[in-house]
Amino acid sequence: MPKVKDVHRLGVIVKDLEKAVDFFVNNFGAKKGIIYRKDETENFPIVYDEIEPEGLKSCYVTLGQDFQIELMSPSRPDGNIAKLLEKRGEGILTVCFQVDSVDEAIKELESKGVRIVGKEQLNWITKIKMADGSVKEVHTPYVFVHPKDAFGLMIEIGLR
Repeated sequence: MPKVKDVHRLGVIVKDLEKAVDFFVNNFGAKKGIIYRKDETENFPIVYDEIEPEGLKSCYVTLGQDFQIELMSPSRPDGNIAKLLEKRGEGILTVCFQVDSVDEAIKELESKGVRIVGKEQLNWITKIKMADGSVKEVHTPYVFVHPKDAFGLMIEIGLR
């Protein structure tokens, strides 16, 4: 079985990104931004990112010492995130597990009959807005365990 290094974050899909950010900041003392942990050699703070192929924009918040939430909303009305939001409504969308090797996790899970979706995302580039306002493009390989194989939960497997 893939060794989970960390439960990296909880993903929540929302209609209004800034309204959701304000809710967590103003009501629960969340801090905008997280430490992006791609691996042991590449760690940096981020606040916003965008994944254009999915039609997704995100803002990350941290509660307490290190509980991280990715608040996700559509960046365009025809993207996958807009379709998911229309189908499922607002709420928890993903739990993100950090592993040493996404490829090895895929092999191990598939060998046990667990369906993996989103393999095209293994080569995607994420545009990350850094704390200083600059934009960094980062290769962020990840896939999902099919929700029907995980009791309705979409589990993201990634290096982050």
